[in-house]
Amino acid sequence: MFVRTIKIILIVLLPLSIFTSLLYFSWGGKDYLEAKKSIARLSDEQKSYSKALFENYNEYLYSGILMGTVKIWNQGVWVWGAKGPRFFRSDEHTVYSYFQVCTPEILQDLKNGNSIKPIRNIYTDIAKWSNKVRVGEYITVTTASSISGGNLGRLREALVHDWWIFDPNKEILSQCKK
Repeated sequence: MFVRTIKIILIVLLPLSIFTSLLYFSWGGKDYLEAKKSIARLSDEQKSYSKALFENYNEYLYSGILMGTVKIWNQGVWVWGAKGPRFFRSDEHTVYSYFQVCTPEILQDLKNGNSIKPIRNIYTDIAKWSNKVRVGEYITVTTASSISGGNLGRLREALVHDWWIFDPNKEILSQCKK
């Protein structure tokens, strides 16, 4: 009886602990919690702005931390945001953007005190885009509405930034070392 109970517990706990570990370490959970803590440490004025930017969601908009991409069959992106992990399925009208400041040229301009302008790369192929972006980066997705065309509710655009634009206290140079 004791051995049977231990086996049942292991059958339940082992998959649950593996799933939780994947969620935390591989699928952006650690980054999501770090972002929430980082926002909580800001001043009240900064906090309200950053929280609104980070937890931005409505019927056609959702932002948070990139959990991952699905490049085959049901293509789309997973986002960990204010309403928890959500999947956004793409279609033939979806566009993927990647904003970068973590390039040697931009970082040198930043070190020299010059103004910087992020590089925006636009992709129509999720496979090419997903090779550039990383789990844990800030993402905002927009979905198709009745006025934007395409398949209603499908992913219209995914915008990923290689730095956390919602956190003004986190230095870009330290973010780029990740």
